[in-house]
Amino acid sequence: MIRHTVKAMRTLTVIELSVMYRIRILLMDSCSGICIILVHLLIKFKLHFLPESVAVVSLGILMGAFIKIIESQQLANWKEEEMFRPNMFFLLLLPPIIFESGYSLHKGNFFQNIGSITLFAVFGTAISAFIVGGGIYFLGQADVIYKMTMTDSFAFGSLISAVDPVATIAIFNALNVDPVLNMLVFGESILNDAVSIVLTNPTFEAEIMSGLSLDLE
Repeated sequence: MIRHTVKAMRTLTVIELSVMYRIRILLMDSCSGICIILVHLLIKFKLHFLPESVAVVSLGILMGAFIKIIESQQLANWKEEEMFRPNMFFLLLLPPIIFESGYSLHKGNFFQNIGSITLFAVFGTAISAFIVGGGIYFLGQADVIYKMTMTDSFAFGSLISAVDPVATIAIFNALNVDPVLNMLVFGESILNDAVSIVLTNPTFEAEIMSGLSLDLE
């Protein structure tokens, strides 16, 4: 009797997981399809004043609000289905994005302007990180904003300085601006992520080392 009960519970769990994954796939496919149609309509009707990224983010906000309304009315509970897990992003969405960026990259313009791109990516990101981190730290010491340690302030400054100008690049492509200007912005957005990681890791390592030294004392 106990074995049949355990087997029935396992079968029920498998069925529930199967339904949850089906709903999750349906939601992802529906969102992707609506986003594709929305971007197609923006291009078709030449609505250049509304960037594609802003339209897609606005659509996501509306869909999230719709799901919250359904949950508040107790019509359905899709918290697990709507949850966007990191593995799904890194394994399913990120590889096509990287491939498309590398495939569509104009290598001639990129390597011809590699000096300017590197200058903006390395020195520009470093200057922005120190200014933002220092500003957060000193404003926190003055009780203007939330007080943070110097390590946390510069870690946040390093992370926030890696800007991805998606809307700017989309507008540049729509308006057919100077290819050199487009490549400078696009190339800098490619390299600044690596610079941000390089700047962030030492701050966390310094905090860990300081914590270890205090423990030893």
